This record gives sequence, C-alpha cells and structure tokens, in this order.
Amino acid sequence: MKYKRIILASKSPRRKEILEKCGFEPIVKESKCDESNIKEKNPEKLVEELSKLKAETVAETCIDGDVIVAADTVVAIEGIILGKPKTKKEAREMIRSYAGKTHTVYTGVTVIYKKKSGTTERTFADKAEVTVDEMTNCEIKAYVETGEPMDKAGAYGIQGAFCKYIPRINGDFYTVMGLPIARTYRCIKEMTR
Repeated sequence: MKYKRIILASKSPRRKEILEKCGFEPIVKESKCDESNIKEKNPEKLVEELSKLKAETVAETCIDGDVIVAADTVVAIEGIILGKPKTKKEAREMIRSYAGKTHTVYTGVTVIYKKKSGTTERTFADKAEVTVDEMTNCEIKAYVETGEPMDKAGAYGIQGAFCKYIPRINGDFYTVMGLPIARTYRCIKEMTR
C-alpha cells in the first residue's frame, strides 16, 4: 500500500484501537463539523452522510499521501435511531428500549485518499443485528453507573461490561464496536495500490 499517513477523523479510542490492532499508526484529527444540518431518518443513509461529512472536513487539513478514515455509528430499534445518551436517565431509557429484544447497529465509513493525481473517496455502511437479554432495572442502573454508556451510540459498548447481556450477534462484531475493519482495510488497500 502506498500512503504516507492514516488520519482517523474521530476521537473514538475504540476506532483508534481497532486500526492499531491491524498494524496502522493512526493520527487522530477530530472532526469539528456541524452535524445538526443532517436530517436523514434512514439509519443506513444517516451514518453514511455523517461519516462523509467528518472525513471531508478533516481532509481539508490533510496533505497528499494521507488516507482519512471517518466513521459514525447509530443503534436503531423499531424505527427509532439512538445516538449517544446525554444523561444517565436517557441511557437507562435507551437500554430499557432494547433489553430482551434484537436491535440493529449501523456503522458508516468514509475513506478518502489524497494524492497529487486527484482525491479518491469511498463511503459504505455496514449493519449487524444484536440480541440483548432481558435486564432488570437494577442491572440497567448498575451498568449506567459505571459511566461506560455515556460516550457510546445506543448507550452500551459491546467490548465492555455490557457483553454479558449479548447472547448473539448476526454480523461483524467490529461494526458494533464502531469500525467494520475488514471492509475498511479492503477499501484502503484497493485505493492505495
């Protein structure tokens, strides 16, 4: 692969960790874009649009040879999109909404390769079905009190303490974690040949 740097357009420690596991040394450049103008209701299209906005905003500050990777994740249950909770109460309500059910996690990814001959850009979305066991109010409250759900879409992290409530996933574990790495790696490899 021919590139100078991998730029992660996200402050997510989980996305950084996933890229590092694959041998990349990402430079974190948080996108400060305004997401409030995006009104998309379809979760798959929403995460694609948000990842594209983040990647393109950060790409403006990058140099030739850089590969910019941006991602956005949402949880959807019964037509309702769940982002990151703003309060503990909201986190408890989110978890109650899907406890004992199966919900869908969508992660959109945009990869931009800047080069002298022109910029290449690809955007895709991946989804996974996640089944959560029934949870008591005490279990929900105890989990929320750990603080873990507060910076995560849908108010949980599959890689943390919440994993004990997830008996089944249909799809890519890394999509749920926030970066479908096999598909992202394939995209980077094809773009930087």
